[in-house]
Amino acid sequence: MSWELLGLDSIKESFSKLIGSGRFPHALLLTGLEGSGRFSLSLALAKAINCEKPESDHSPCLTCLNCRLIAELKHPDLIVIEPNSLTGRVIPIDEIKQLRKTLRLKPYHGRYKIAVIRQAERLSEESGGALLKTLEEPSPFTVLILNSRGEADMLPTLVSRCLRFKTSPIDRQTLLEALKERNLGPMQSRLLAGLSGGALGLALNLDAGQAWRVWEGIDRLFLMRGHDSFLKSALDWTTHLTNEVERLKKLDDGVEQKNALIDLTLNCLRLWWRDSAILAATNDHKRLCGPPPSKSQREMAKIISANKLTKNEEALATISMALDRSIRMDLVFENYWRAVLE
Repeated sequence: MSWELLGLDSIKESFSKLIGSGRFPHALLLTGLEGSGRFSLSLALAKAINCEKPESDHSPCLTCLNCRLIAELKHPDLIVIEPNSLTGRVIPIDEIKQLRKTLRLKPYHGRYKIAVIRQAERLSEESGGALLKTLEEPSPFTVLILNSRGEADMLPTLVSRCLRFKTSPIDRQTLLEALKERNLGPMQSRLLAGLSGGALGLALNLDAGQAWRVWEGIDRLFLMRGHDSFLKSALDWTTHLTNEVERLKKLDDGVEQKNALIDLTLNCLRLWWRDSAILAATNDHKRLCGPPPSKSQREMAKIISANKLTKNEEALATISMALDRSIRMDLVFENYWRAVLE
């Protein structure tokens, strides 16, 4: 197959069968983790059904004009809709109304007009209702592909009118092999694999250098736990993180970079604790999701308890909620490190 995607074999096989049957659905819903391949699958499917010289298994050739234009997001029959900061992170009804008008027109260059809606869970009730009319009265030359985290996040009326597929994380070894192509060391590769949860797109989009710096900073702090200087070092770490977030906020794409750094920090903390708990329960390094265990993780594994893990999860959840309410970051993390000392 030339679907040019790692993993997701069962979905690719289903796509091939659907195209070969000649009865391709007018609406599909692809759900799964962010970075698990939903958008890549959508583009691969758009290529396949518009490909000028498809392979024998109905996968796209990747070289014809239609395939190339779709890959570059420049095809006149491809429409991609997604929320953005200008629309309040939702997909407004005006965009869906314009989409409906566009889909009434016949394709310019391909056999089908393809509309891909990313983060379809962000369709408002109004815009979802407008989209429903398109699903109820589909044109024979249009295909609508919705991408979403999960069916539960979608309007049930939309879900029921789509053929549904769920992307699954790829296995760890395949993910590590893919990360090797970035010329990363084994420690960084294992960290990205652990942080991504098997979502290849997420792993490839993470800044390996930044992730490793955050991970090492957290690990060094935990090594000092139990020493008198721990809280001072933790507060210095918090000040550094706060200053970096403030610096990022001033950049053109600062909001996205700031959010990415905060998410990365919280995910590193979760991974550090999860692997420490696995180490305590099994002492099997092969079961760890992230890098090989550090001295601080081995020390934590000796004293960790179910109660401590529960408190840590509650503390991390409190950080997320507090930051969502724009509570000062330095205060939020100071409370977290004090909780770690208990």
